[in-house]
Amino acid sequence: MIIQESRYIANLWPRATVGRTMTEDVANGWFGRLEMDVSYAEKDWGPGFVGGTTIGLEGWGSSDGGGAGIPFSNYAGFRAPIVVSLFGAGFDILVWDYVYEDGGFGIFAPFAQAAVGLDTDALRILADVRAQYRWQWGAEDRWQIRGGISVAIRVTD
Repeated sequence: MIIQESRYIANLWPRATVGRTMTEDVANGWFGRLEMDVSYAEKDWGPGFVGGTTIGLEGWGSSDGGGAGIPFSNYAGFRAPIVVSLFGAGFDILVWDYVYEDGGFGIFAPFAQAAVGLDTDALRILADVRAQYRWQWGAEDRWQIRGGISVAIRVTD
C-alpha cells in the first residue's frame, strides 16, 4: 500500500482588521475585528488554491450607536507568488447592536466577504470588505458594509 503525502498544509494566521463601517440609517463609524484564520494552501509557496476558515470577535461604533458580533466564515481563493484574492461567506454566531437607544440581539446574521492583497508566506496584508444583514430581535434589522485593512501573521510552520 502506497500512502501519498498531501500537497496541502494548514497554517494558523491570527488576523487583526480595522476600518470604516456604513450601516443603514446610521452615521458612518469604525470597526475592529480579531480572528483566528486556519488557512489551507500548497506546501510549496507559490501559485495555487488557498482556502480557510475564520472565527473571531468584532465590534463597531458610530455617533448613533454600535454593536458586536462573533463572526464565523469560510473562504476560497487563489494565491500567486505575492498577490492573494479571497472570497467567502459566513455569519455572526451572535450579534448585538445598540442604535438610537434601542438594543437588539440576534443569531446567524449572514455576510459575504472579499479580500485582495499581498501574501509573503509569513505575512498577509489585505484590503477586506464584508457586507452583512444584521437581523435581530428587539431592534430594527439593518444592512452593514465594513471595509478595512487586515494584517495576518503565520504562526505555524
